[in-house]
Amino acid sequence: MTVHPPLSDQLRSALVPLHAQLQAVPYCMALVERRAPLSVYITHLRVWAMVFAVVESGLDRADNPLLADIWFDEMRRLPLLFTDIDYFRDVPPRLPLTPDPVRVMTLALNLVSNLRKDAMTQPVSLLGVLYVLEGVALGAKNIGLALTSGFGLTPQTGMAYFAALKDDGALRFENFKRRLDAAPLSSRDRELVVQAAMDFIGECIDIFSLLIEPESEGTGQAIRYLAVSLNPEAGNHPICQDEQEITAVMQASVRCLVDYPYLIYRFGTRGRRFLDSDGAWLVHLTNLETKEMLSQVLCFGQSLTSRGIPQLLLEHHLRMLHRELRRVLPENQERYEKLIFCADHMRRHRRELLSEDVIDALTSDFCNQTGLYGNFAAKEAAELIIAGVLDEAQGLENATDSLMPWLADPMRRPAPWIKTVRITMDRANRAIVAKKARHEHIA
Repeated sequence: MTVHPPLSDQLRSALVPLHAQLQAVPYCMALVERRAPLSVYITHLRVWAMVFAVVESGLDRADNPLLADIWFDEMRRLPLLFTDIDYFRDVPPRLPLTPDPVRVMTLALNLVSNLRKDAMTQPVSLLGVLYVLEGVALGAKNIGLALTSGFGLTPQTGMAYFAALKDDGALRFENFKRRLDAAPLSSRDRELVVQAAMDFIGECIDIFSLLIEPESEGTGQAIRYLAVSLNPEAGNHPICQDEQEITAVMQASVRCLVDYPYLIYRFGTRGRRFLDSDGAWLVHLTNLETKEMLSQVLCFGQSLTSRGIPQLLLEHHLRMLHRELRRVLPENQERYEKLIFCADHMRRHRRELLSEDVIDALTSDFCNQTGLYGNFAAKEAAELIIAGVLDEAQGLENATDSLMPWLADPMRRPAPWIKTVRITMDRANRAIVAKKARHEHIA
């Protein structure tokens, strides 16, 4: 039996020269010395959120009991990063959304793409990445002091992540190393962990080397609004670039959440971030010919339905985008009318299956049967149920199945409510069949 030295010792020895390189990167030095621009700190948070999103979800999905003994739910840092990012997201009186340096985010997207592949093919390697991420706690005190004195940040105002590291990060890191050393990893797994840690910190050096004082487009490093600027989990897809359009997109997201709070109740602030990045992409699509835009919107709607978001919500999102955009940039109204064209197309197909009168009657009956007539949440639930049935009638699979874990969860809903959900689904389906039969008879 081979006796290995503690894995944490191997990692520390392998990473010492790389840690020295990372600490010497201009951005890291500027951050500690209170010279880093706030916009660059925000980009840092977004890069870190991209990384944590992949690492934490990869560890969650890994079917490996060894990882389960090392990775705990309490170790999550992504919610703290999102707390900080969301603080800086708001439009005035705080900051407008800040764009990101393209080369930095290109490298970051490549990094998370590689991490995502590793999570699927060799998830044990994520322990090496986690070692580096947990080790950041050792310098968190100095960074926290710099953020407070340099920008006036607090744990409630843009510094939740580093404040948590400063408070308990060192102890957590020691406990993590203890669990890592106790894990019976094979020689091959140990090699994967060490190599993954070295590769990760090397890529971080490349990314952070480009962070400090990015220059505006035309004079150096290009700065643009990216999907990950709005939503670190969005991936790499084009979005609109006009600052007023971006502001309108974010306002439309707020309006959607007010009108359909299901999105925030079920998906949390993640729902808002995806509304932002999806909305910016939808606005970008208005540069296409109308038919091409409609084709992409319909394909997008199909993907949403399988994730618990009926096409009705996409239609509403399109209308809110049109309203906000027309308000701030009326000179572009002709281009923005494509949003309404797509929304009207979706509504027309829905009405071919069920009239608004029938939908209203089913909604009213649901509210009455649940004893919640006039209750906004009941009305919203009925609309979602019927919308899911209509989506399935248009050939979109899993439209209702994806809603049921929320709308008919016995841990969250009483039995009479769940019974009424199923009755309403059945009545909507029968109403669709009856309308088709009438049309066929007339034809």
